[in-house]
Amino acid sequence: MVRRRAVTVIGLAAMASVATGELRSRTWQQQHSGRSVAPRSSPAAFTIDVDAEVIDDDPTVGTGPITEAEVRIAQQMWAQAILDISAAYEEKEDFVGLAGEAAKELYAYGYTNVLFKPTKAKGSQFRPMASEGLSYFVGGNHVEDGIAEDGGFAINGGRGWADVVFDNH
Repeated sequence: MVRRRAVTVIGLAAMASVATGELRSRTWQQQHSGRSVAPRSSPAAFTIDVDAEVIDDDPTVGTGPITEAEVRIAQQMWAQAILDISAAYEEKEDFVGLAGEAAKELYAYGYTNVLFKPTKAKGSQFRPMASEGLSYFVGGNHVEDGIAEDGGFAINGGRGWADVVFDNH
């Protein structure tokens, strides 16, 4: 067995553990989304491979409360990813590939079912497919079958980000 723990950031900092495999993911997506499980690729050849092994069969994994430290770590990882993607865009590097890796690491795309609701999305409000989440972060024009309303949150619509700050209550 391979044991993995993935941090999922939805909104500001919700986290989830990964405890599923490819077969369950494929079945859920086929039944509920009506779409193929095969990941789409962008013009920059972005792909997410679904792990074929069962990730963990321990029913206690991820059942405890999320700690404040885990939330802060997730926030730091997310902030750094946004800054790195923004910098890569500005320097004309592979920001789409970098965003794809961040989506895999932070949102668990390719490992489990994802229910991502981008805060600024209006038309296509939920993004269960990796390419749909990627479209939101890098802009619909940078992803094959991207969503037209997406300006690219991680690149701030082409203006970039200088900093990411969380105001925790």
